[in-house]
Amino acid sequence: MPFLLDLKKCTFSFSMVFVLFAPVDAQAASSLSDEEVASFPSLEVHSVPSANRFRIYVNNALHEVTLHSIDVPFFSYDVFQFSQSYGYESHMWVKNLIGWSGHDCRIDLGEAGLSGGGFTARVYCPSRDGWYDISHRMLELGLAWPQQKCCVSDAVIARAEQARARRVGVWSEEEPLPPWVFRSRQGIVD
Repeated sequence: MPFLLDLKKCTFSFSMVFVLFAPVDAQAASSLSDEEVASFPSLEVHSVPSANRFRIYVNNALHEVTLHSIDVPFFSYDVFQFSQSYGYESHMWVKNLIGWSGHDCRIDLGEAGLSGGGFTARVYCPSRDGWYDISHRMLELGLAWPQQKCCVSDAVIARAEQARARRVGVWSEEEPLPPWVFRSRQGIVD
């Protein structure tokens, strides 16, 4: 008997198809030259516990990295804990980009360094048009919100506003709920 897929029972989010194959405007994503980005160290990814945090090896030591300037919809593998809309898509986009593939992504440690076992950093991935900043791309796709805990650049806010105007990702919902509000209501501690 052939396998039949009943689309009425399928809960797969088709927004993921757009997210994975959306074109990248590398020139708008970074003011750094390709040579500068190529000089940054490559990532050796250990794990991707959330869309804006992942663990990498640097000089044989494990460090946790948080992507700069963004907050992401909450996602949990725990069946007894609710996940936020677009949490899964955001998480899987990052996992597919840096966690499961052979992309030659680079990390800009900047002034953050590796103190305390973890840091905030910019991560760049290659495209056919040059390098792009993952945080900026997630904002453009509606997979992240500008971070509220610190100052963010005008470029970050502009990318989020463009996504809101296009009604993509989290902005496609009638009343999008910021991740920090969702986590607070669910009693989830950062």
